[in-house]
Amino acid sequence: MIAIGVLKTPHLGTIVRKRGSVAPDGWTGIAGNPHAFLSHPKRATSCVLRRRKNSKEGDRMNCRLNRRMLLWSSFWLGMTLAGTASAQTWVASTGTVDPSSLTTCAFTDGAASVRGTSPGKVVLRFNILPTAEMLTNVTQPCCEGRALWVRFVDNGSGAQVVVNVKRYNIITGKTTTILSFNSNNYPPQPTFQNATPNQGLGPLVNFSFAEGPFNGSTNEGGDSVYYIEATLIRSAAGGTPALASVSIVRTLAP
Repeated sequence: MIAIGVLKTPHLGTIVRKRGSVAPDGWTGIAGNPHAFLSHPKRATSCVLRRRKNSKEGDRMNCRLNRRMLLWSSFWLGMTLAGTASAQTWVASTGTVDPSSLTTCAFTDGAASVRGTSPGKVVLRFNILPTAEMLTNVTQPCCEGRALWVRFVDNGSGAQVVVNVKRYNIITGKTTTILSFNSNNYPPQPTFQNATPNQGLGPLVNFSFAEGPFNGSTNEGGDSVYYIEATLIRSAAGGTPALASVSIVRTLAP
């Protein structure tokens, strides 16, 4: 064994990191990480434990340490990814179907469409959450904005997909539209297409989520909640409007 690092612990004995070889007790190590996990070659491993002679308690402590370290690593990885999201995205089938659309809405592989062949429409709504990206303000009209990125089907004059981002002010009770998408602004196509934000940066839309804090009876935070309303319209027989996904994205000047 070529030892490249030694750590003595009160419970586990001596932890020895080595290059590539297999110790007599069957434990292996991989060089390069002084905080590597402990394990056996048949499990995910990156160091070797030179256990105290005739110490079964050291083995048990090693296994418990492995499990705890793996759990904490997974937890902090998830927290890091959650805090660096660059957009918020919804699959159509996760939306709430308006009661008036329960008999006309159809879902296929996550995509929403209008059931049957007769004229009709489907209305879906999606809640918008105060993620890190939604809380990051856009302030430079020359260089940034916000837009909708939509995957949809509009096969011609008998079909239309409209997506609006709505703001509801919980103090005034007023609802306003702050972002919009209309499939009629894109060439008709019988299959799904992606409406990427290629028609400009979009407006300087910022979010003011009603989540406090309160200083006594004074609200020192935002005043609104936000949602997406998507409408699929078949205005004539043969129209096949459909919606697969919606994203709110930040746009940057090239």
